[in-house]
Parts: sequence; C-alpha cells; structure tokens
Amino acid sequence: MLNNGNWKCFSLKDQSVYYGEVAYLKPSGDVAHEDSLTNDEKQHLPKLRHGNGVQLFSTTGQSTLCKYHGEWVKDKRHGKGEIFYPNGDIYKGDFQGDKRHGKGCYTWQDGRKYDGEWKNDRMEGFGFFAYPSAFEVRGEFKANYYVINPDLILNPFNEGEDMKEQIRLQVETRKKNAKILEAQQKQVKIHRLASPNLLLETISAIDKTNRIAVIVTSSQTNLSKEDIMQGIPQICEIDLRYLVNLKKNEGKERIREYLRSVCMEVFVNGGCIFLNMDDSAVKYEELYYPDMQEFFHPMSFPATLFRPDIMKKKETWKSFCGEEEAEMSENYFFVLWSKTKYDENLDDQNIVARFEKKFSKVFSLDSVDLILCHSRTEDEPSHRE
Repeated sequence: MLNNGNWKCFSLKDQSVYYGEVAYLKPSGDVAHEDSLTNDEKQHLPKLRHGNGVQLFSTTGQSTLCKYHGEWVKDKRHGKGEIFYPNGDIYKGDFQGDKRHGKGCYTWQDGRKYDGEWKNDRMEGFGFFAYPSAFEVRGEFKANYYVINPDLILNPFNEGEDMKEQIRLQVETRKKNAKILEAQQKQVKIHRLASPNLLLETISAIDKTNRIAVIVTSSQTNLSKEDIMQGIPQICEIDLRYLVNLKKNEGKERIREYLRSVCMEVFVNGGCIFLNMDDSAVKYEELYYPDMQEFFHPMSFPATLFRPDIMKKKETWKSFCGEEEAEMSENYFFVLWSKTKYDENLDDQNIVARFEKKFSKVFSLDSVDLILCHSRTEDEPSHRE
C-alpha cells in the first residue's frame, strides 16, 4: 500500500521515474534516513532508493515498458519484489543485488512458468517448469537448464517432441563420446625416459591408471635387462622362454605350479612380477613369441593379471586364492620386458605401430603402456604421452 507521507518521487538519468522510500549515502558508505539529517546534508548527500518503492521505465509517448515494485537496498533491487517486463513477462520473488536470486516465480507471456530457486538471474536449484499444455518438469536446474542427471541436461523451453529430440541427440552423443574415450584409453601410450632412475616412478604412475608397463630400450643406448632390474625392488622374474621349455619337458601342471608360486609370492608380499619375454639364456628350439593365453589359468597365471582394475577386485582375488586365506598386497605391480630396441628418433606413432605389429598376437594391448628407456640430453623433456 502506498504511503504518500514517507515516499518521494523523482526522475533518474535513464528517464525512469521512482516513487518510494529513500535514504541518503554518507561519505562513510552508511545510509541515513531523512529525519536524521540536517537540511544542508539533504541538499548535498546523494539520494538513494532504499526501502519500499516503485520504479516505472518509459519511453517517449509515455508508454510504460517496465515496472518494479518491491524492496530496495542502496539503489538496488534487494529483497521481495515484483517486476513487469516490456514483453508481458512477470517475475515475483526474491532479489539480491539487482538480480533474481533466492526463490521466485517467472511467468512468460506465452503461458510458460518457472517456480523455484534462482541464482544470479538464472534458474538454479530446485524448481518446476510448467507449459501451457499442462505438461511440466520438476527437479534440479542449473544456469537456466533442466538437469535430469549429469549426462542429460535439457533446455526447458523445448517441449514435447523437441524435448524428446534433445534427449535422443544427447544420448547418442554420450554413447559416441564413450566409444571415443574407450578407444583412447585402449591406445598404447609412450613414456620416454632419459634415465632408468625414473623407471619406478613411471611404472607406479602407469599402475595407478590401471595399466601395465612394457619396458624396452632404444637402439642408441647400452642399457641391459640387468640395468633395468636394478631400479625395480623385489623382483620375481618369469622367463617366457623358460616356460616354453618347462611346458615341453614337464607338462602344463608343472608350469601352473611354478607360475602360482611366483604370483602368490608377489601378490601377498608385494613387489614386481617381471615377465621377461625374450631376453634369456634359455634357448628355444623354435624362435617365436608364444601366445600368452597358452599359459593362462585362473589359479596360476590369470588373464586378469593384464587388467589391474579387475585383478585387484576382491572377487577376482578370492577366485585366484581358492581355499587359501591370504590378503592381497597393495604394493604389487606387473611389468613386461623385451630386449626389442627402437630408434629413439622415430615419432611415437611409428614406434607404437612397430610395437603393435610385433606384440599384438602375444598379449592384448588394450591395457599396456610402453616405456622407452633411451639416451637424451638433459634439457629435453623426459616424459611424453
């Protein structure tokens, strides 16, 4: 209800008219009401919209374009208020610092309505959005969008078939992005190391991404298997060539016993299972890389060893242990070694292509990264993905 006794009427620079309560701004930044000031202070201190009031925005011809009726604090809409927009839209609710902020209801001239929480002039928080057709959505809003879940965010101004099309497109995009991400995660990455001193740190970083490291050296370096092993503590080596001969001479059961003893040692006590694929004093009668699958067995050398994210799950570990009662160490890791050498001057793509051509039939490359130990000047980067 208007109070003609306390309200003032004056025009602003934008030609709008304010009619309501006022206060005066002191040099200290505080506000003071008229009854606490002298006439001289009233003449010289800036006048503010402060309290309850109405502001009318107009153009030539005296046609009113917009009206705000509500609370003001230091010349800004702040508190409860109602605003009528030029196009017929209406907002009624909370304001803070001249913005819709808090709880409020916005009604568009075409009949759409949002009733809920606002933040910095945007629909944000819990609310519901209603349409002239009587359809409505209810839930969380963020930056003027309706958030069904983190992967499905919709423009609430679309209704019916348009909203269904939004959902369809976002689901398709999410599936496409998931496939791209999966493909990227399966790609072999190269870590170039100028010194084996960085080897353990790099292996640990790879292990944290649920991948395993395949270690090789460049053709320009003289690093040997023994040099590499010196940087890795608590190694239990599995020689692939030895396995081939053991299988030939003593059969599969002997291989399984041997592999289980090695794996259990590391799984329980920590350390490294170091699979040596080709650098051995034991000779093959036929020189070839066997398919690792011929040695896989759930109770001795499980295929899940190549998938740390699966191997370290409790149910996988329980399946491997069988009736034995043991806890898996958090400090075990699995790496592969090959004496294969690559020219360190080749680009990553070329090296990966050569690596995949040689080893893709030996084991799955989905979860491996390649560590290339090589010589490099100190001012060059030591790691690249």
